[in-house]
Amino acid sequence: MKLTTWKYSGLLSLVLLSACATLSKEECLRGEWSTVGYQDGAQGYPAKQFYEHVAACREHGVMPRQDVYLRGREQGLKQYCTPEIGLREGQAMRSYQSVCPAKTQTLFLQGYEQGLNRALLDNAVRADVKRNEISYKHGQLSRSRDEKDIKRLKSEIDSLNNELSRLTEEYYKIQGMISQARSLAAY
Repeated sequence: MKLTTWKYSGLLSLVLLSACATLSKEECLRGEWSTVGYQDGAQGYPAKQFYEHVAACREHGVMPRQDVYLRGREQGLKQYCTPEIGLREGQAMRSYQSVCPAKTQTLFLQGYEQGLNRALLDNAVRADVKRNEISYKHGQLSRSRDEKDIKRLKSEIDSLNNELSRLTEEYYKIQGMISQARSLAAY
């Protein structure tokens, strides 16, 4: 029984470790470091992502070429560090990793802040909808005499309050991201 348990836990560990790898064995062996760097740059990954690739490829006896990777990443950052991508990243509430060069960071951050402001507005609208739903449910609750109905309405109100709490946390998170973006833009 113990041997079987060890065998399964070892297999599970292997599966979990491979799931964490940034590159597959085939990608490591292919060695297209410029392409890997480009893709990482185009997705806004920081330069330290290279070391994740080193760790992933070390297991396959491959050492990535940092110089080639960084040249590719620099090209990818040209695609990422635009106001349009900043807008998209802000609307999606993705954190900015300060990866853009100074000459493109200002425009990226303008788009990013605009996207965050849109996310903030969307958040406020969704929170207002939840408040209205809560108010409506409270009205129904005050008029209800049926125990089943009362129980259901209380449960729905609890659920709506939880959603409203999550939206409130999200609101403050977005506010913090806007403050951070503004402080970066000031430099």
